[in-house]
Amino acid sequence: VSQSRYHAILQQSIANLAGLPQGYPTSKQKSFDSNESTTSKVQFMILKYYKENMSGKDQMNSYLNAIEYSIKNGAQIINFSGGGYGRFKRESDLYRLASQKEILVIAAAGNESNDNSMNPYFPASFNFQNILPIGSLSNDYTQSPFSNFKTPGLQIDVRGEDIIGYDHQGRPIKMSGTSQATARMTGNIIKFFAD
Repeated sequence: VSQSRYHAILQQSIANLAGLPQGYPTSKQKSFDSNESTTSKVQFMILKYYKENMSGKDQMNSYLNAIEYSIKNGAQIINFSGGGYGRFKRESDLYRLASQKEILVIAAAGNESNDNSMNPYFPASFNFQNILPIGSLSNDYTQSPFSNFKTPGLQIDVRGEDIIGYDHQGRPIKMSGTSQATARMTGNIIKFFAD
C-alpha cells in the first residue's frame, strides 16, 4: 500500500464514518458492525494478550508477541487500543516491520488529555506512514476532554463518547475513550477494504 493508497483509504473512511458533522456523513448511514455482507468478507485475528495478574514486563512481552504474531501471520490491519509513554526498541522494530509490510495500524491516541507532541504516547506516536493515531470527539463534535492530542503524523479524531459496546458477559454498556473511537474507525476501514 503506497502513501497515496493510505491517503485514499483514509479519505474514503472519513467520508463514510457515521455520526460526524458536515464534511462527514450523517448518522443515517448504516452501522458497520452490523453489516453482515461486509463482515462475511473479512477474517478476524483476535489476539488476547492481557491477563490481570501479569507483571508489567510480562504484559509488555505478551503484547509485543501478539503484534509480532499478527505481522507474521498476514494481518492487513492492526487495531490497537492501548499504549503508553515509554519507547521500547522491540516495539519500535515491530511497528517498523509492519510499515515495511504495508500493514495499516490504527492506534488509540490515549486518554490522559496529553499533548503527544511533547510527551509521546506509543504506538500512536511512532512516526511511520502506516500508523493512524485516533483521538476522540465528544457528542458535540469537539475534542473529548480526556483525549490526547497533537499526535505526530495525521491524527484523526472520531466520536468516541457514549459508544454502545458490550461487557464481558455480553450486556450492552456505554463506553467512552480513544479505544472506542479507534474501533469505530477500524470498522469503517474494514468496510472500505471489503467493498
